[in-house]
Amino acid sequence: IDMAHATSSPTNSLAALKTYLQGEQYYRAAAWDSAQARFEEALALDTTFAMAYHRLAAVRRWRDPHDPPDSVAYELMRLPSHYVRGLGPREQLLASIDSLTAETYFARRRALTDGTYSNEKALFDRLCEALTEAQRRYPNDAEIAFLHAEAQAEYDRDVIVGEVDDRGTLARYERAISLDSAFAPAYVRPISFAAYLDGADSARRYIHAYLALSPAGPRSQLIRLAGDLLDPARAAAIDVARLVDTLPPDALCAAA
Repeated sequence: IDMAHATSSPTNSLAALKTYLQGEQYYRAAAWDSAQARFEEALALDTTFAMAYHRLAAVRRWRDPHDPPDSVAYELMRLPSHYVRGLGPREQLLASIDSLTAETYFARRRALTDGTYSNEKALFDRLCEALTEAQRRYPNDAEIAFLHAEAQAEYDRDVIVGEVDDRGTLARYERAISLDSAFAPAYVRPISFAAYLDGADSARRYIHAYLALSPAGPRSQLIRLAGDLLDPARAAAIDVARLVDTLPPDALCAAA
């Protein structure tokens, strides 16, 4: 909708725009393989398509099994701010948020080496300010609410006991879901927050809502497994010893 209000087109290629919008549908449903293929195709058609970089980076972050995550997605997040010509005000904000998120990530990677976290803290504060301003301007925007929750979930940690606001972060996800209940990625992180704060039944509510959207990929399989293990009616029938023997170590840790 915001693209329609822009003073010029976000891409000069109608084919790139069509492919991007197809990728958007897959992205919303957490069909990561198909979404990534469409966004990469859109960028092959127009290498200056800022929002295609924005979405491709998001998909690659979701598909990344590493901790800390791989830097490729964050390098992509630096690119939208290079191609803001033709973007509407909302998309310009998203490009700025991507850039600040990437710089916060790289500051954390440097801090893991040199032990100096002040730059990461300063960048995270700027990121929160940008997200707060975006929510002020677009109070009913589900994606901006979601990105604010993601930033809090990722960086609101490594502090003294009592400073991390898990309940507030979960509330941000709830807000995003209430604004757009068909946006599958918004359900993923709240599962662990809800389990920690309110127990298995609360976690299963998010699991059921997520799986009802028919998401794809290994993460979805692990979430389905978690749902089975948290369901008293089904957990008793699962051979946990065999499950532990057959799952790869990374998948076992993710399920745990």
